Amino acid sequence: MVDRIAREVFGLLCESSSEAGFIVDRATRRILSVNVRAGDLLSCEIGSLIGAAFDELVLEDRDLRAAGHYEDVALRGSDGYPVFVELNVVELDVGGRTVTAYAARDTSEHRVLQRELVAKHSALYTAHAELERAHAQLSATKQELEIRNQEIALL
Repeated sequence: MVDRIAREVFGLLCESSSEAGFIVDRATRRILSVNVRAGDLLSCEIGSLIGAAFDELVLEDRDLRAAGHYEDVALRGSDGYPVFVELNVVELDVGGRTVTAYAARDTSEHRVLQRELVAKHSALYTAHAELERAHAQLSATKQELEIRNQEIALL
């Protein structure tokens, strides 16, 4: 009874999470279960993910088996384009079977904002350098005018 309740609570937590969840068999590396958010993240039906090799979703050669937190992980979306995520990885023993649970948070939007911020910073830096050049030029012109005014005053 407690085992069934624990499974239902665990399932409810996975389904209500804002993160994409993948449960992967530790030995075969095949996906056993996913939540709806995983399908949303990769733009595919969740049924197409069940039984698929998790490592084939990862676009880079990284070992993501160890428990921990991984940043800038590129997963393959259904269109083949990368979806960048942060992964939290934990190992669980479920009924004598060791599984790896992956919670993926989409960071694609964050990366876009970061690139835009860098571009704006570069533009501001360039504008500041141009402003300093213009200021230096104005200062030099002002000095020239002051010298000419003094020359005119002496005449």
